[in-house]
Amino acid sequence: MTFGYAADIAFTRSISGVKEFAHSLLDKLKSSRSSSREKKRPVIFVCHGLGGIVCKKAIIIAHEVPFYIDILKHVRGILFMGTPHRGSRAADFASILASVFRACTPGLRPDLLKTIKTNSEELADISRSFKYRSVNFKIVTFFEQKTMKGLGTLVVSQDSAVLGLPNERTIPVNADHREMARFSMLSNQRFQSVWHAVQDIMEGE
Repeated sequence: MTFGYAADIAFTRSISGVKEFAHSLLDKLKSSRSSSREKKRPVIFVCHGLGGIVCKKAIIIAHEVPFYIDILKHVRGILFMGTPHRGSRAADFASILASVFRACTPGLRPDLLKTIKTNSEELADISRSFKYRSVNFKIVTFFEQKTMKGLGTLVVSQDSAVLGLPNERTIPVNADHREMARFSMLSNQRFQSVWHAVQDIMEGE
């Protein structure tokens, strides 16, 4: 199942926060697991960029709302790819992201991206709450090593991408923020790293 957070957050005229998108993610996931067999399937989240923030919030909500308990108890792990857990540490994080997305897609809403920069306390609260609700998960974090062309800086630094949790494994990616989640073929080295991480999580089944 895929969840198109990027288009919804950055490129539409709707106004919604991380909490609302997290609820939407949980609702979509729940509706896709209707049969008794589907409800027992293990769940592994693969998140790129801001999607990781939405995923963390969804895990927090699932712990607090009994309606989502059948999803929560089957979550096995999470793969974070360039997620800005400490986005506020980069002084111009919102403007950098705006430059990245504006180069690809017209109609960007910089006001929503600015929230990631100004609402640093919200990011901190999500990370703190997630820390104690993720102890039973296997977490694999991928962080970029190349700067975006024309930017001269990493979109998400290693310090911001790594959570620093005891159940977290970190993997450097020889690509920029955009290309780290793009795979031209199954034999692509970056894809193989992601696939092996998923297999490692599933070995505990």
